[in-house]
Amino acid sequence: MKDALKNVLDGIRKTVDYADARLITTRSERLKVKNGSVDSISDTTSRGFGIRVIVDGCWGFSSSSTLSEDEAARVAQEAIEIARATRLLKKWDIDLSEEEAKVDTYQTRIVKNPFEVSLDDKIKILLEADKIMRRNAAVKVAEGSMQFPDRQVVPEHRGLRHRADHL
Repeated sequence: MKDALKNVLDGIRKTVDYADARLITTRSERLKVKNGSVDSISDTTSRGFGIRVIVDGCWGFSSSSTLSEDEAARVAQEAIEIARATRLLKKWDIDLSEEEAKVDTYQTRIVKNPFEVSLDDKIKILLEADKIMRRNAAVKVAEGSMQFPDRQVVPEHRGLRHRADHL
């Protein structure tokens, strides 16, 4: 998909003042216990992309979760149309810095990656917390939950790439 986005950006370069794309993958794990029992467990992954453009000093943006070059071309055209439509409300031109783009990698510092902790260990922690809550007679419903998002963003701009992992 990275190559598809690069091809689409190359194809619209003469039509826009600026364009970039982001390919995003998000994984989310959620666990919930209630009154001493596991209530729900989910582990989901979603992927999508977004394309930003500047046309005549106006931003346009569109996105999709359909990962194909045809869809990327459609989304790019939609972003261009949105930028053109926003000209009606424009008070000033968007003017990007002339400074060279920086290419880098960023990873959030973590002590222990929650995706590497076993599901059993996570459930044990939640059930122990639930048990402690239920010791108090005033607690009528004991609930505990954990949620762990992991997002990877891979931007593409004029052939330069960098990656950011956010856990």
